[in-house]
Formats: sequence, structure tokens, C-alpha cells
Amino acid sequence: MGNRTTPGSGRAYLSDPSALGYESVTVSTTAIGFTAATYKDADVAIITVEDANVRFRIDGTAPTTTEGHIAYEQDVVMLRNQADIANFQAIRDDAVDAILKVSFS
Repeated sequence: MGNRTTPGSGRAYLSDPSALGYESVTVSTTAIGFTAATYKDADVAIITVEDANVRFRIDGTAPTTTEGHIAYEQDVVMLRNQADIANFQAIRDDAVDAILKVSFS
């Protein structure tokens, strides 16, 4: 069946790889990444954005409130390689902290 996202549903389905870890990350005024011990050797990260918008980068440079890709509340972002997972950093885009719910496979 494979990995898929149902357009407009706000739901992501991961059916092929086995789960390696899970993390809930609070994104505030300082850029933050994932915990290395949690994602281990994962090749896939499924990230659900909750409570507020965030900006993120995957090139190893910290995002700012004006620089980086924007992910809106309820967006699902999928990273598909170890380098992007290791380099991922996010910062909140507004005055409210966001929560990232992340599953690693």
C-alpha cells in the first residue's frame, strides 16, 4: 500500500515501515530539532503540526520567524531521509507555541 496522505483530510497513513520512535516537540521562540536517541536510524518522519504555525529548515541552519518553510497548524510534513531528519529545526511563526507530533520509521 505504501505511504500516503489523504488530500484535505488532515490525516497521514504510514503502512510500510515499522515504527522506531515517537516524539512530541514543543516549538517556541528558539529553533529546536528532534532528539537523536528518539529517531535513531529512521528514514521517515511524519510530523503533524498542532496549535500554531511553524517555520522549518532541513539544511542544518536554524530557521527564524521570517526565514524557512512555513507549516500551518494541522499540516502534515513528511521527511524521507536520515539527513533531513537529523538537520530538521523548527521555530514558532506567531506568538503561540506549536506542538509537533512526530512518528519515526
